[in-house]
Amino acid sequence: MIACLPSPPCAPESFPDASTNERAPGEELEALAGDCAAGDFAAWNALFTIAWPVLVKFVHRLYHSFDAQDAEDVAQASLEAALQNIRSFSGAGSFRGWLFGIAARQAASFHRLRSTRQRGAGLIVALHQVGAPPSHGRSPPGP
Repeated sequence: MIACLPSPPCAPESFPDASTNERAPGEELEALAGDCAAGDFAAWNALFTIAWPVLVKFVHRLYHSFDAQDAEDVAQASLEAALQNIRSFSGAGSFRGWLFGIAARQAASFHRLRSTRQRGAGLIVALHQVGAPPSHGRSPPGP
């Protein structure tokens, strides 16, 4: 009787090869972050292609109420915020953690804003405006 062994979950050829200087995606992201901080705009294009799908999936899993478009909007806002604030990245931690922190805060802001709009909070009128006739720049008539 011949027993079949289960195939390995990942083929060895999918791992980076030290002889070809290939990097794992996480290592590539960290290296690109340093290039981005140095002002290399070409590195942003490469970083975007790596980070975009991961950020969209992260945001979508973080807030199950978000549809695909919401998750993409938050991912885009996160990458824009990272681009604008790359100089604040100290390098003390991982770039991936810094970027995911931005995405988590962007997602929370988006969720709060959307929840506020759904409750109708944008329709609140100040109490001094209720029942007061429009003045059109004139004083109200006297008694």
